Amino acid sequence: MEKTKQCNCTLDIGISDHVYMYDWLRLLLMICVVVGHSAWYVYGTQYGWVDYSAIVDDNPAFKTVLAHLSTIKEWIYGFHMPAFFFLSGGVFRLKRSYVFDELTWKKTKKLIFPYLAVGLFFLLPIKIETGFYSKENAAEAVRLFLGGAETQHLWFLPALFWCIEWYCAVQKLLLRLCIKSETLLLAAVSLVGFLGNYLQSDYFLIKTASSYIIWFALGSLFEKFRLPIRNKMDNPIVIIPLCLLAFMASIIGYSTRTLYDNSAIVINILFVVSLSYLCARGVGEKIILRLVKYSFYIYLFHEPLNFIVLRYFFKYRSIGLSYTDAFVYIGIRTVGVTLVSMAMGMICECVIKMVKVHIFANAIKSRE
Repeated sequence: MEKTKQCNCTLDIGISDHVYMYDWLRLLLMICVVVGHSAWYVYGTQYGWVDYSAIVDDNPAFKTVLAHLSTIKEWIYGFHMPAFFFLSGGVFRLKRSYVFDELTWKKTKKLIFPYLAVGLFFLLPIKIETGFYSKENAAEAVRLFLGGAETQHLWFLPALFWCIEWYCAVQKLLLRLCIKSETLLLAAVSLVGFLGNYLQSDYFLIKTASSYIIWFALGSLFEKFRLPIRNKMDNPIVIIPLCLLAFMASIIGYSTRTLYDNSAIVINILFVVSLSYLCARGVGEKIILRLVKYSFYIYLFHEPLNFIVLRYFFKYRSIGLSYTDAFVYIGIRTVGVTLVSMAMGMICECVIKMVKVHIFANAIKSRE
């Protein structure tokens, strides 16, 4: 761990900084999410279901294009969520020291509030309106969502919240014992994750988080050693061959099924991290910052919009038989929903800003 003045409840996470490699990593992983989520046309849970396979099977162009896209999705799904937790651990370590209680409240506002707001007022209403839930099941879906089920893509937010809570709780306990060993911290966090798998309930994704906390901890550990290896990673002679080798190993492992689970995840994380280093060398800081600024809104809004796109294409119009129609469909489910999500993010920021100004103005008046 970084140096701490004393063994108290203040967590010294790291030094405040901005790392453009992390911006690129976030952007690349967000592309993976959008592309991966654009491939499904059959999706169901205990309380809801949509199935457009009959329409797709009768359309050769759509069936062919979506089959190739499903292959890409399968590769993406093999690593992208552990990579997101890895990224979150690295970025988390960049922040300044926090008191544990203050950190909990901050992450509640940043993770749990968006989960509830987007889920209750955007995701669930769209799923009801597009026919995923029947009116009879809608109330039960809301109840389950409040407990961490029927979450669709939003499961990541409460799971990340618990990863941060557990990681900081373990760190806090070790600091109270004046133990600053990174090895012991990683071992203790791994033990928490292992024991968490035996929980009987997955209420609010607390058990799911135990499966990913090790990747969060590894991301935090990576950040500690990122600066010492930065000069080597910034060298094109090192980073380009590393990126190519990792990508080749990933593709060969996927196509031959010789890599499974954690080994495939590690190799793919190595690939996207090295690719992020490479991209960070070639694009201006202002450009990447503008793109990354709305990445959280893309994550929040893109998946509910997919339900609308599916409903439009497969219910309200006769889709064409050409490959052009198929690629237009894919373009809308990727680029289209991304642009709409960014626009919605801009609107949200304007509304939030107006509300804050209004609250501040009322506070000033009340003091006068």
